[in-house]
Amino acid sequence: MFKKKLNKKSLIALFMGFSTILVSTIAVATACSKTNNDNNDIKKEGKTTINKLITKSAQKQSAIEVSEKYELSESNENSQFFNTLTDPYKAFEMFAKSLDEAGYEITSHEPLKNSGKSSFLEYAKDINAKVREYVRKVANLPTIKKLRDNNTTVLWAESTQEFDSSDKSKLDLYYFQQQDLFPLLYSQPDDANVPGLGLRFPKPKNHKADKYFDNWHGIGAAQNNASKNDFDWMLSMQEAFYRTADYVFYNYDSNKLAGETTKSQFESFFKSTVNNDKIIPVDFQIEYSSIWGPIGTVRLIQSFAKKLGVSDSELATVKLDWTLPTKQTLKHIRPKNNKDEKYQNFGIFFYNLWDHCVALGIQPDYSSFTNKQGKTYPKVPGFLVDLVDDTKTKFEEFSGKTQNLAGMKLYALAGNNSHINRSFKESIGEGKEILKRVETERGDTNRSRSQTDFKFYDRETNKLHSVNGKQVLNWVDPTTKK
Repeated sequence: MFKKKLNKKSLIALFMGFSTILVSTIAVATACSKTNNDNNDIKKEGKTTINKLITKSAQKQSAIEVSEKYELSESNENSQFFNTLTDPYKAFEMFAKSLDEAGYEITSHEPLKNSGKSSFLEYAKDINAKVREYVRKVANLPTIKKLRDNNTTVLWAESTQEFDSSDKSKLDLYYFQQQDLFPLLYSQPDDANVPGLGLRFPKPKNHKADKYFDNWHGIGAAQNNASKNDFDWMLSMQEAFYRTADYVFYNYDSNKLAGETTKSQFESFFKSTVNNDKIIPVDFQIEYSSIWGPIGTVRLIQSFAKKLGVSDSELATVKLDWTLPTKQTLKHIRPKNNKDEKYQNFGIFFYNLWDHCVALGIQPDYSSFTNKQGKTYPKVPGFLVDLVDDTKTKFEEFSGKTQNLAGMKLYALAGNNSHINRSFKESIGEGKEILKRVETERGDTNRSRSQTDFKFYDRETNKLHSVNGKQVLNWVDPTTKK
């Protein structure tokens, strides 16, 4: 048999070939080992994709702001990144000013007539100043300051599923909320308008979530609404945030729990399933519903602080310079100079109005339901139930087309500007079913939003990136906009 003689060059080539194969084999084995270890870690923690969101990386201090922006490279018809803050202080002042303009006077409203203020707006501004100061005090507690110094990252996950206390698969059906809805988490303590804890929103690890930053203020909220039972897109979107968060708040709605499942049963099931104290269940009726007004702001900052490790004794070292109203102090409100028996009562439409009313000592005569079929809090948002006697308000399912609207004898209806214009505009005015309108917003326009420049935090590089893209909505001052 003929044998080819191997020269020196051939030997070198052969050696290099073996080396390449060996290195490739080791790389594949290492990658597989890393993946298997990662999956094993997840399996130990729990059996949901939520566990994959929690980072394993060590925290770092002194993050660097860089000029390089994160590009939202993909978009669809619902894409929108909100680079402004939802402002509950502005929303409250809008409501108070609208009360003044509708003919209500603070000096004739029993709970506040001796407040020393000449208008509801003046009173609201005073309360807002006190709430802002309280938020800053909480944000500078040692426990929170340490989290901020370490660039702690937080995600707000949300699910619209009707949960029970046994089906683990539904827990994986969640999307995220953008930073703008939760300035209490992401805004800095020294922000002049909407101070917060100053925690970080993690930079996505890839661009799979880009197009899901949407005009519902969510990351997948609009798609979730349109998807019906198709959730294949969700996993891809979620993967963009795997291993990026130090904490995850997981929002569910106790009003929509399945069957006989109770709030405590579901939360117990959730905690035992995810088995990680940095993945925290929060109730839409308690936490999310709190983001629109002053009382909610106080209670939400307290809730966040405790869930992030602040003890009761540490929280007690800071005080709120405002005594919250009670069931006993809330009173029905009446316009001072109205003599028409046809128009007497005060009604509210939509749950966020309750916060503004209670803060001003107002017991509405009429209100829409939070959720008439709700299991836990059908009438009043959960964070306010201890402050409201709901037997003193008549709850109705009503709209501008409701036949008995005239029988409600409403002098004024309070609601979000968008709801009033959509459902009640033709029913309000002289000679109509309702005489006056009292308005607020839920961050719908810049009248109830404030300026900011949100950053994504990349722990691997310890850098902060502003966000860029054709669907980024930046701040425009409503007083100068033509």
